[in-house]
Amino acid sequence: MRKKQTDPALLHLYIRGKCNRKQLTIVRQYLTDPAYRESLEAFLQSDWQKEMEDKTPASRDEERYRQFLTAVQAVQPQDGGAVRRLFPHRRWVVAAAMILLVCLAGIAGWNYYAGGNTKEKVRWVSLYNEAGERTAFFLPDSSKVFLGAASSLAYNTGYGISNRDLQLSGEAYFIVHHGGDHPFAVTTGKLTTVDIGTEFNIRSLRNAPSIEVGVAHGSVKVVNNDSRQQEIATLGQQQWLRFDTASGKATIQSIPEDEIGGWRKGLLVFRKQPFSEVAAELERYYGLRIHFDNAAHARILVTTTLEHADAATALEIMALTAGVKVNREGNEVLIY
Repeated sequence: MRKKQTDPALLHLYIRGKCNRKQLTIVRQYLTDPAYRESLEAFLQSDWQKEMEDKTPASRDEERYRQFLTAVQAVQPQDGGAVRRLFPHRRWVVAAAMILLVCLAGIAGWNYYAGGNTKEKVRWVSLYNEAGERTAFFLPDSSKVFLGAASSLAYNTGYGISNRDLQLSGEAYFIVHHGGDHPFAVTTGKLTTVDIGTEFNIRSLRNAPSIEVGVAHGSVKVVNNDSRQQEIATLGQQQWLRFDTASGKATIQSIPEDEIGGWRKGLLVFRKQPFSEVAAELERYYGLRIHFDNAAHARILVTTTLEHADAATALEIMALTAGVKVNREGNEVLIY
């Protein structure tokens, strides 16, 4: 029997209860096809909590993982001996079924797929965060991604085999695993960023006038997709590029290393930015909806740093910095 490999990123997505119908079909194949047995066992024996220690977890993620562990422990030997394989002999099929029942809680449409066509192929795997949500996960080649709030990332099922191409909308920080025959490349609108051995952050927000790329370690090559793959710049450590999507012009500046992707560690830095831009970032980061009762307030320039601040503290600091008042009811915020 030819062995097949599971997609760890898709399994992590599955545990978090975020699989769409097509992705659910693929996971169902993992849990029912013996060819995936060894790959599935290797995934289950990995230290999921250690891998995810840098993410900002939602409580539901932690609960699903506890359920996941309960299902796994239920099929381990009870004699206290060392466990080398989580699913000895043929018991892995039963265990897989148990995990399936646990992890599918709250996922609609399972009955529809119970009798569906399992031969359907998925060409893309997409991961998405709502506003106020940030996650970290590993790609199939062991590269690590911190995906920002209100952001999405997609890769095709040939990732790590025929390519290492990603599509990003929003913001993400990448720690690239080196090696392999294919370059690690992230496309964001008009730009493609190609890794040359690095950790880097990309910011490409909807309706924003620019795309930003910052390098914490190593270097990247930034290419303009609209100009026959013309290279815009090669960025080194602590360099930050801002590409104006309208004019096609790029500017480069140096910024402190800890500010590049600092959002993943609870650090938000604003330097002489209009309050409207700051508000948009707070909306993404905290899942708020911010309104101004006076257009002049939206033009106030804000310079401040937030570090591990909750939403209430962040709004209080912004009010003091900008000299305005804030009224909050739930997720609705009025600046006046």
